[in-house]
Amino acid sequence: MSQPNPAPQPQISSALNLSVKQFGAIANGVVDDTQAIQSAIDSVAKKGGGTVFFPAGIYKVLIQPQAFRALTIYKNVALKGEGYQKSVIKLGDRQGNYSAILAGSALSSDLSNFSLQHLTIDANSAANPIDSEQSFKQDKDRFVLRIYVGKNIHVENCRFTNIKDINVLTINNDQLVSDIIIQNNCFDDIGGGTFDHDHSTIYIHGKRSLIAQNTFTSRNGSGTYGARTAIEIHGDEHRVINNRISGYTYGINATGVASSSKNQRIEGNAITGAHTGILLWSYPVKAPQGEGQQAAPGLENLDINRNQIEIDVAGWRKLWGNSPNQGIALEPDSNAPIKGLKITNNTVEFRNFKDAGRSSDTLAAGIVLWRSKAPQVGSENVAIAHNTIRSPLASGIYIAMPIHRLEVTGNNIFNAGQGQYRFHPHYRSGLIISLNLVPMVQIQKNQFTDNQSQPTMTAGMLWQGTCAQGCVQRENKFLVRANVKVPLLLQTP
Repeated sequence: MSQPNPAPQPQISSALNLSVKQFGAIANGVVDDTQAIQSAIDSVAKKGGGTVFFPAGIYKVLIQPQAFRALTIYKNVALKGEGYQKSVIKLGDRQGNYSAILAGSALSSDLSNFSLQHLTIDANSAANPIDSEQSFKQDKDRFVLRIYVGKNIHVENCRFTNIKDINVLTINNDQLVSDIIIQNNCFDDIGGGTFDHDHSTIYIHGKRSLIAQNTFTSRNGSGTYGARTAIEIHGDEHRVINNRISGYTYGINATGVASSSKNQRIEGNAITGAHTGILLWSYPVKAPQGEGQQAAPGLENLDINRNQIEIDVAGWRKLWGNSPNQGIALEPDSNAPIKGLKITNNTVEFRNFKDAGRSSDTLAAGIVLWRSKAPQVGSENVAIAHNTIRSPLASGIYIAMPIHRLEVTGNNIFNAGQGQYRFHPHYRSGLIISLNLVPMVQIQKNQFTDNQSQPTMTAGMLWQGTCAQGCVQRENKFLVRANVKVPLLLQTP
């Protein structure tokens, strides 16, 4: 698999550095500083670019009624603070529905070489309430930063807080956005309120991004309304590395729905208090989701490695009801093939699950590859290796879709079958493989452990279906603490 190239540094003029206070900004959190800041940005932009500096203070900004944004930004301009603990841009009270706090003058504005550094952006959502999801209609998504055209975009060492919107950062155009770095930022107090809605804190649709070492925290922890997804990526050459995510429905969405989505890498992230850790959306560009079978891969060369995922089952029951909790899963309506998928060295643990359970818990597994609306769509070159899965409600790993060249090797699954609902006992196996007439399947060196005084696992592995050719099952082990005979392998037609 090829590795994405690092995004180049923005080409910002180092010679021009203007303070917003030179243009009359007060920074006391009371006086409206919008026009002073805008004058500083305009001055730097007219001179070809440079840095707009925000000394320590709280800069109150207001939405401009005709523009539906607070501040207009330009290419080759950096907004830089004295440190995100010191320099704060805060949206004023009762600003109504708006498009973005920071955006270009038009949707098509080229914002290449724009950067945001060492600042806090406070969207002040408590004083800007949202009545319902209808508030987001007509392009009033309340973005903090909106970029639809540009390359070499950097957002670093910033804090984004007190936010209820569709996206905090939206950098979104399949063909016209590239080379993005978003790192060392803090996103906190995300979501909340009295109704749920779609949301991705970082939404990237383009090519070549690095999203690294950021922290994401929802307002109320598990079950927070409007904290749907922390990071969502579409397109080629994205790296999502060493982020910390807490209290979101989904930690990370890796998606198709682009001209291509190749060479995505998700590594070293810690996801806690989630409904589902990492969700894969294998849809092709502009194809109706869930309608028919698509020939082109929706995802190609996706590497998911060394992530730590903690699932909070009960914390999301009120909001998501019968939707099964999962560690790493394919969105079941996905209708395009996956070509090249590695899920390796991840840890998934289920917690807070002592309730009555639901029938849908049959799919509440650590790793799930299963299709609902396009079950015959084939995939190829899938490796699930050296993962550790603890206390899933059903199986540790559940695979029920055609895959040519599937390898399931060296995984460790502990105490599967924790769900309280009385579903079929086969779903409490450590590994379920439901494949028919597919070639080249290797299941080897996996270990299944039930170290409970009352075992919940009914088998180490369940194999449903028949192999076409070249299938191997060897050197797998099942360790049971109690004096109970539980089979290593069950086979059914």
